[in-house]
Amino acid sequence: MARATGVYRRANSRYWWIATTLPDGQRIRQSTGTEDRKEAEALLAKFKLEAFRAANFGMKPERSWQEAVVRYLASKSHLRSFKDVRRICRRLDPYLGTLQPARDHGRRDLAHHPGGVEAGQPTGDGEPLARHDSQPVADGTR
Repeated sequence: MARATGVYRRANSRYWWIATTLPDGQRIRQSTGTEDRKEAEALLAKFKLEAFRAANFGMKPERSWQEAVVRYLASKSHLRSFKDVRRICRRLDPYLGTLQPARDHGRRDLAHHPGGVEAGQPTGDGEPLARHDSQPVADGTR
């Protein structure tokens, strides 16, 4: 009966596992990493909701900085420069670690982020931030 809901426990594991087939045909079978059945059911519901939105509305799931880094590092693990990529991500984490998905992907969100400054606005030292597209270089190019 537990498998009918998609949440079950393996004999050799203390964690709850989930198993389901998503609308796109992808089969998910993995540990939830939790001993609480309610949390496992919530995780399964989240997977199903994200898959439904992607299949029916073309909406990709929103990811936090940490989720994005984990996915990115998993996709780059075969590179010779993987250690460098991982080091760069670790150095960026103190600055971007609290970054959450933006609801409105406009420039306004970046302006209100602690590190974001609009072009032409004062930077705090009284000097405006230069606009890269407004001042030509000496040879006449932008």
